Amino acid sequence: MSHCIFCLENKELTDEHIILKALGGGLSAKLLCKECNSKFGEGLDAEFRNQIQNRIARFTEGIFGRGKRLQGPFEGVEGEIPNLNARIVGGKDFDFKIVSEPEIKISSDKIEVKCAFPENVSVDYVRKTVEYALRRELREKFPKLTEERMNRQVESWMRSFSANEISKQSCDYVVFHDTISLGALELSYEKIAYELACMCFGEEYYLKSATAEILRKEIIEGNRGAKHHCCICPEIGLVSEL
Repeated sequence: MSHCIFCLENKELTDEHIILKALGGGLSAKLLCKECNSKFGEGLDAEFRNQIQNRIARFTEGIFGRGKRLQGPFEGVEGEIPNLNARIVGGKDFDFKIVSEPEIKISSDKIEVKCAFPENVSVDYVRKTVEYALRRELREKFPKLTEERMNRQVESWMRSFSANEISKQSCDYVVFHDTISLGALELSYEKIAYELACMCFGEEYYLKSATAEILRKEIIEGNRGAKHHCCICPEIGLVSEL
């Protein structure tokens, strides 16, 4: 190969993983220049790699990324706990962090806390969450309050606080929402097919073939038609049991 298969310029070529290395691909060839490799790596390849079905596959198959770390399939994905004032955020494993938003009302003679947690949440977690919310509310309501006085106020109130009095409710499942882009899937499969054909048939194919020209144009331009018309299932609600 003497020309980049996308920009068609005569440049120094770099190794391109035809099936993404982050998805376990081992087949590579010198097909793309550094600029095109970087462009597709940060764009289409990243969008394909980070779709939920691929994140789950990577985790269950134990495929490590460039950072030498196994990424959690729901890492950074937020869900909700039905009928509770709480949400969860996916962690680095199949674990979840529960984030509750207590409602705190401060008057001259008392502090009222209203919140609910799933029944399997520990007392320590409830106390820490309420204390954090209390500090936030004090800062907003009394911006001139010194840190020292705030600490005394919080410590005094937390001594009389009983986490056992906070409402705990049964919760059997959590609902996640994520989007699978069918347009990005189609483009990624087209890119794989185009790169395989270029590797097998050589320079004559991608410089002169009408089929190669159509594929190359769709991939470079982002196949806008596919992205707009692939909306059979734009959003899939994922239900995961706690």
